[in-house]
Amino acid sequence: MRSISRPLVFVALVGSFSLMWILHTDPDVVVAQTRALKLPGVARTFEALARQARDAHWPHEDYLHEVLTAEQASRHESVMRQRLREARFPEVKTLDTF
Repeated sequence: MRSISRPLVFVALVGSFSLMWILHTDPDVVVAQTRALKLPGVARTFEALARQARDAHWPHEDYLHEVLTAEQASRHESVMRQRLREARFPEVKTLDTF
C-alpha cells in the first residue's frame, strides 16, 4: 500500500502542556479518490459529515457508518432514476396528479 503524504499541523497548548498533531487531508484529494472508486454519495457528503462528526465528537466508526449510509442512499436513488428512464413511461404521474 502506497503512503499518501498529508500536511501536518502542530498545535501546542501552553496552558495544559499538551501537544497535538493534526493530520489534514486536502478535500480535493478525497474527491479524486471517490471519483476513482465511483463513490459519488461519499463525494457529496463527506465534508459536511466530517464537520458534524468533529463538532459532536463522533467515534470514527459512527462517521464511517454515516458516510456509507449516504453512499447507499445515493446508489438507491440513482438506480431508481435509471429504472424510470429505462421504463420510458409516457409521463410521470404521482398520486397528487392522478
